[in-house]
Amino acid sequence: MKKKLAILLSAVMVAGVIPMTALAGTTTYVNKTVTVEKGDVTTFGSLLTIKDGNNDLATEGYAEFTLELEGAEWDNKTYANDAAIEAAVMTGTTNVDYFSIVSTKKATVGVDLSIDGGQYVYIPLLTKITDKGDVTVTVDGKNSVVSSGTFTYAVAISGSATAKVGGTVNIPETGAKIKDITISETAAGALEAGQIKLKLSKNFKFDSIGTLSRVLGDDTIINSYYQDSDRELIIELTGSTADALEMLLKDIVVVPDDAKIGSVAEITISGAGMTKTTLEVGTYVDYGVKIAIYDEDEEMPTFYAGKVYDEEDDATLAVIVSENVANSINTGRKMTFTFPEGVKVTTGYYKDGTYDYAEGKDGTGLYEKDDSDKDAWDKVNNYDYEIKNNVVTIKNMDISGGKAKMTFAFNLAISPEFAGDVDVVVGGAALDHEETLTVAKVVPGFTVEAEINEVAIDYRNVAASDIVIKETEPGLFEKDDEIVLAVENMQFEKGMDYEVTAGDIEVDDLHVNGGAIVVEIKDESVKAAGEITLSNVQLFLDRSLPAGDYDIIAEAGGSSMFDACNLERKADTVYFDIDDVTLVKGYIKVVTAGRDVDDSTFTTKIVVPVGSYTIKAGEKDIAIDVPAFINADGYTMMPLRAVVEALSGTAIVTWDHDTKTATVLFGARVISMTIGQKSMKINGVDVAMLAAPVIVESRTFLPLRDLGYALGLNESQVNWNAETKTATLN
Repeated sequence: MKKKLAILLSAVMVAGVIPMTALAGTTTYVNKTVTVEKGDVTTFGSLLTIKDGNNDLATEGYAEFTLELEGAEWDNKTYANDAAIEAAVMTGTTNVDYFSIVSTKKATVGVDLSIDGGQYVYIPLLTKITDKGDVTVTVDGKNSVVSSGTFTYAVAISGSATAKVGGTVNIPETGAKIKDITISETAAGALEAGQIKLKLSKNFKFDSIGTLSRVLGDDTIINSYYQDSDRELIIELTGSTADALEMLLKDIVVVPDDAKIGSVAEITISGAGMTKTTLEVGTYVDYGVKIAIYDEDEEMPTFYAGKVYDEEDDATLAVIVSENVANSINTGRKMTFTFPEGVKVTTGYYKDGTYDYAEGKDGTGLYEKDDSDKDAWDKVNNYDYEIKNNVVTIKNMDISGGKAKMTFAFNLAISPEFAGDVDVVVGGAALDHEETLTVAKVVPGFTVEAEINEVAIDYRNVAASDIVIKETEPGLFEKDDEIVLAVENMQFEKGMDYEVTAGDIEVDDLHVNGGAIVVEIKDESVKAAGEITLSNVQLFLDRSLPAGDYDIIAEAGGSSMFDACNLERKADTVYFDIDDVTLVKGYIKVVTAGRDVDDSTFTTKIVVPVGSYTIKAGEKDIAIDVPAFINADGYTMMPLRAVVEALSGTAIVTWDHDTKTATVLFGARVISMTIGQKSMKINGVDVAMLAAPVIVESRTFLPLRDLGYALGLNESQVNWNAETKTATLN
C-alpha cells in the first residue's frame, strides 16, 4: 500500500504526455552545495532534483527508489506531519506519492509519473549534520527509471574562533592603552587545548598585558595568561567545553619600539583552533598628551567623610598633564577635572602656585620640577580656571613654546555619605584623550556599632543594646565637639550610662536633648583612637508607630566630623545639604504594633517545623515543649500559645479551664476558641474553622490556616512546605 506523503516535498512539472520509458535517461543532481557547521539542520538551500532530460515522456509510469545519507541524519522534526509539509512545500504539482524514513540515514520514495509533460521531482534535503567534511546523499534507482548516484549537498565545517578589537587608538611615544580585544567561539568546541598567541608587529612592544576575563561560556579551560616576550602574549587553554567561550582582553598597553611616525601597530592572533586574524590596534603619532599621577610612589592620602580640607598639606595626589610633542594641547579649548558626586573642590594647587576658591584669582605657575630637569619643563604663563562643585575647568592656557607640563593638586570637601576611592576624570576638548586617576580615598571618620533589637511597642523604657562609637584615627573628634545620635521616629530615655572603652579621649557630658543622645567631647584623643560605649539604653516608642526597621542616624551638625554640612564652620560655607547620616541600619525592628493599632502591621516571620521542639520567630529560636503535628485529616496543627507569644511580649493568651476556651489578645483583635468546636470568635464574630481545636499534652492546637486567619494574615502570608513539613507565617 502506498504511504501518504510524510515530509516537505514538492514536484514541479511541465505539461505534456511523455512515455515512461523515455525516463531511462533522467538526470539526477543536487542544485547547490551549502556550507554548514556540525550540528546544524540544513534548509531549502539544497534540493535533490530528478529531471527528464528529453522532456518528452509520453506514457504513464511509477518509480520507487532509496536515499541514503552520509554525514547527516534525516530531521524528523521537519517531517512531523502532513500539515507542516504542505505549509512549506514549494508551489507546483506534487507527484511524490510517499516518502518514508526507515532509519536515521535511509529513506524510501515512491514517485507517480502519470502526469503529462516533462517531469521534475524536487526533494528538499532537510537533515541534521552529524560529521565534518562532505555530506552526501546516495540515490539507488532500484532498477527504475530514476538514475542512481552519490551527490554532495553540504560541506560541514567545525566551529571557528574569531577575534575582534573595539577600534584603533593613537599611540604616542609614551604608549597607549589599546581598545578591548574579544576572542569568541562561533560554536562550542572550536577552541582546542594549546596556546593562543597574540603577536605584535615589529617596532612596537607590550608595556602591560592588562587583564583576561571570561564573558560567556566556561572559564575552566583557561589555564593562564602571560607575556612571553616584548611582542608576544600567550593564553593557555586546557581543552574545550560544552558552551561557546568568549574572552575579553582589557587594558593592554602598547608602546613604540624604534617605530617611524605613522607606523601601524597590529596584533596577529592564532593557535588552539583560532581562525588566524590580524587586528589593527593603533598608529604611532607625533603628538599626544600624557595624563598621570605626578609621583606614583607617593602614599595615597586618606580623607574622612564629612570633612572639609583647605590646607596645602591636605591635598590630593598631584596630577601631571604633559605634552609628548609641543602644541599637543589645544590651548583654545577647555581642560576639565571631574570628581565623583559627593566630592566638591574647595581649593586647587598648580605646582607652587595656588588658585583659591574664595578669591577666584588666576593661577600662575609651574616652572621646573628641579634644577636638573629645568630645560624640559616649559612655563605655562597664565590661564583661567573655574570651580563648580565637583568640576574644575582650565581654559585660555598661555603656553610659551616647547613641551608644556602642568601639575595640579586639589583640596576637597567630602559628603558624609561618600566612601571609597576618589577618582578624577581628566579630559576635555583641550586634550586628545581622557584618563581616570585615583587621587585619594575616603573612609568614615567614626563608626557606630550596635546589635539589632526586635521589640514590641506600647510602653515606655524599651530596652535596647549598647551603642559603641569608634573613632577611625586619634584626634578626629575635637575638643567641644558634640556627637549627636538619634533613632528614626523614636526618642532615647534619660538615664543612659557611658564609658570610654578605648583610647584617651575624654567625655565631658552625656545627655538626651529632644530625644537624641548628645555626647560632649571634653578633650580629643592623642595616643589611640577613642571608643565610647553607651549602656543602659532605653527608648520611648510611640504607640502608633508602624512595624518595621528603624536606623541609628547621626545629625550633621555640631561635630567637626561633619564640617561639610556645618553652618558654624570657619569659612561659613555649606557644601552639602544633608541633615543626617545613617550609621546602623535596622537598629530597632518593631515586630508588632500597639494594641490599639490594626494587625495589618504584623511583620515577624514565624517558622514552625512539624515535629520540632524549636520554632523560629524572626531571628530568634524559641524552645517549645510540644511540637506541631499533622492530624488524621491532614491538617497541620499549630501550638497556639507558643506561636502567639513568639510574636511579641504584648500578645496575651488566656485559658478558661471550666469552659475549655482559649482567648488571644493580639493588637486590636480578641480571638476566642473552644476545644471541640469548629468555629471561633474574632472580635465577637463567629468564624468557621477547618478543624476543631484539640488539647495535646495540656497544650491547645488548631489548624495552621485558622491560626493565620485569626492573626490577620491573608492566604499569601500562610505557607506550607510539604517536602520539609514546615509551616511559615509572614
